[in-house]
Amino acid sequence: MLISLRNDHKEHLSLLKDKSIQVLVDFCKLAIDYLNNGPNEKLYKTAADKLSVNVESIQNCVVGLVNLVLLFCKHKLNEADFRDSILTLGFTEEQEVILNKFYQARKNEITEILNKLHVKEPHFDNLEWRCELLIIQYSPINWSNDVGKH
Repeated sequence: MLISLRNDHKEHLSLLKDKSIQVLVDFCKLAIDYLNNGPNEKLYKTAADKLSVNVESIQNCVVGLVNLVLLFCKHKLNEADFRDSILTLGFTEEQEVILNKFYQARKNEITEILNKLHVKEPHFDNLEWRCELLIIQYSPINWSNDVGKH
């Protein structure tokens, strides 16, 4: 299954496409820190200064990376689907290897959290007897019995 992202999500991740492997590794570390502790403005400011971009771009990229991993965990992508999805987004094969390591390292933890947060939608069990009851209530045989009673 190939995962497609919204345009704004792709735009947030585009910051990483032309950066070195070390920058991608650092962003994976920022994403892990985000998952464990929430946003860290000081780290984002330092990264923004190093890359000569604004802090908002760094924060959007980190959140985009976290959302990417959450989306992949939600859809339970296997390694081949993960690889195809990442390469389709425009990342290089070397970057895909780093992102795959990040995904594999956090997949079980994130899946467990998603399962705990998953709210089951209401559903009905054994509707057959309910349908039979409705059919009996609206059948012509039942109407003739009701007419005689009134």
